[in-house]
Parts: sequence; C-alpha cells; structure tokens
Amino acid sequence: MLDTLLDALIDALKIFPFLFLIYLIMEIIELKSPAAKIRKVFSGRLSPLAGGIAGFIPECGVSAMYAKLYENRIITAGTLLATFIAASDEGIIILITDGASALSIILTVLIKFSFALIVGFTLNAILKKREVLADIGEGVCIECKEKQETKLDKFFLHPLFHSFIVFLYVLAVNVVFGVIIYFIGEEKISSFLSSNFYLEPAVAGLVGLIPNCASSVLIAKSFTGGMLSLAGLISGLSANAGIGIAVLFKNGKNVKRNLFILLTLYLLSVLLGYIVAIFLSL
Repeated sequence: MLDTLLDALIDALKIFPFLFLIYLIMEIIELKSPAAKIRKVFSGRLSPLAGGIAGFIPECGVSAMYAKLYENRIITAGTLLATFIAASDEGIIILITDGASALSIILTVLIKFSFALIVGFTLNAILKKREVLADIGEGVCIECKEKQETKLDKFFLHPLFHSFIVFLYVLAVNVVFGVIIYFIGEEKISSFLSSNFYLEPAVAGLVGLIPNCASSVLIAKSFTGGMLSLAGLISGLSANAGIGIAVLFKNGKNVKRNLFILLTLYLLSVLLGYIVAIFLSL
C-alpha cells in the first residue's frame, strides 16, 4: 500500500512541471506580440497535427496540459481528441523495455497517430461553426479572470498557484485509483482484459479510460505478457489519456461537454481496435 501511495505522489510530481508550463503559456498568450504565433500552434488549422505530435511524449502531463487548454477554450475538441488518441503515456516505454517486437511498436504508434489526425481534422471541420475559442483580454489571468499588476504575479505566482491546485487534485485522483487497482490486483485486471477475444477492444478501452498513469502500463504489460492482442493494445492505449480525463472533469460546470469528449474518445478507440482486429484476421 505504501508503494501505491508513493507511486501516486511521484506521478503527480511528474505532471507538475507540465502544469506550470501550460499555465505560463496561457499567460504569454495574453501578450499581443507572441499571442498570434502561439495561438496558431494550438488553435490553427494544423493544431490536430501539433496535438498528435505532442501525444508522442511518454508522459501523463501532456494530456493534462491539453485538457487545461481545452477547458480554457484555447484549443478545439478535435485537437484535444487528437492529442488523447495519439498519447500512450508510459505504454510505449513499457513495450520497448519489455521486449515487444519492433513491428508491433511501430504499428501501434503509426496507427494511433494516423487515426488521431483523421479524428482531429474531421471533428474540427464538423464543429467549426459551433466552437468559439476564448477572446482573452491583455493582462487578465486566463484561469481566474483577475487583473494582474506585476510580472511576478503574471509569469510566476499565478501559474505556480494554479499548478499547485491542479497538482493536489491529480494527487487525490491518483491515490483513489491507485488504491482501487491495488485492492483489485493487476493480475485480475489483466485477466479481465483477456477474458473474451471478441470483446477485447471494448474491454481494453474501458481499462484505458482509467485516469491514472498505471492503466497504460497495465495494458502494455498485458500485451507483452501475451494476454492481449495488438487490436486490444491499440484500443486501450488510444482510449488512455492518462490524467487528462481527470483534469478535464475537474471543472464541474461543463459536464455534458466533458461526457461528450469521454464517450467519443471511448467509442472511437474501440472502433479503431475492431478495425485493426478485422485487418489482422484477413
């Protein structure tokens, strides 16, 4: 149990620098000179590509960063889902260190990334007229909407404060789900993943939705242990957005919107898993 609590703390600490970075970026976006260039990266036409590339970084913090950007209406739903689908957290690292074949790793990364771009660009085109990004006034804290007077407030104290609040929330979520996984047992979860070959993508997708860095590790280890097929692996890692989902639901004001993201992520990930399964059976 002590190891579980320690892992929860370490995972939360690893995310903290990403949280501080994204809050700092949100403050910089308010400035007139660099705002246009930075906004173009996150909300321009090629933003799903940028999100998909960011998803390659094997850290839970990336999905948390993009969840905060979406919450503050700096990026669109398509860009967020592209990042979530492309992300694998520690999953890819586990595949490499546990001796998964180079072909399976390459296929997993390429399939997830390609599908992420398709989803991101398509959803952005569909929701183009419905999504309105934030119009931020210069000198106003994006997160708290307060006027800031000094550079110390704007570029250090405010990002630090907001990062710490989210850090505590992430820590709490990690502890809760870490304890749940501890009492259920990793072996039982792995057995659950491989309980029915035809339901593998759907089941793996459910495990992937667990907002904890451990879920991607469980999915990857189940694959390298021979208990999960490539289709199940891809479905599970595509649905796995690490702590990003938890960060998204931190704001209880947009429950319907967040449920739409969650359900869409799950359904698309399962669909991708079944598409891969069909091709593998040909």
